[in-house]
Amino acid sequence: MQYKVPQKIDLEDKIIGPLTLKQFIYLLGGGMLDYVIFTAAQSAFWGWLLIFMVSLLALAFAFVQVEEQPFSYLMTSFLSYFLRPKIRLWDKRSKIKRTIEFKNKKIEKPSPAIKNPAEVKSSLEELAQVLDTHGWSPKDYQEERIKSSAEARKQLNLGKTEEAEVDLLHKA
Repeated sequence: MQYKVPQKIDLEDKIIGPLTLKQFIYLLGGGMLDYVIFTAAQSAFWGWLLIFMVSLLALAFAFVQVEEQPFSYLMTSFLSYFLRPKIRLWDKRSKIKRTIEFKNKKIEKPSPAIKNPAEVKSSLEELAQVLDTHGWSPKDYQEERIKSSAEARKQLNLGKTEEAEVDLLHKA
């Protein structure tokens, strides 16, 4: 059974002539603002300049796309860039208690205690030892390592046969 897959679902419908509803609202809003400025300015030079700027902005909002994105997205990104703080500070010594909510139950966790450098160094040394010894405790871990296969044969009392070499791999 064949199904029709909808194509171009991201396109907006043309409502009024070749204009979408958004474009029509942008142009209508710009035209209304132009009329208000025209009646208030009473044909002054600054009034005409302001009408021209509002008209250009309304046309840009209605028709301009920057990298296949509407002009309104560009303007919101532009404004958010200038309105948000540029410097973000992080206070490591914050005394804020963390609160986690689980179905109307509040669990408060105190912020972790600040450790001195000696404690941090000792815990890092412990972690490094666990990683180096692959989880063996220091008393179980032997520093003696077999350097060659000849030493391994001597320690395991094996001869020089090939079967012994295979057994060596299984015993190790």
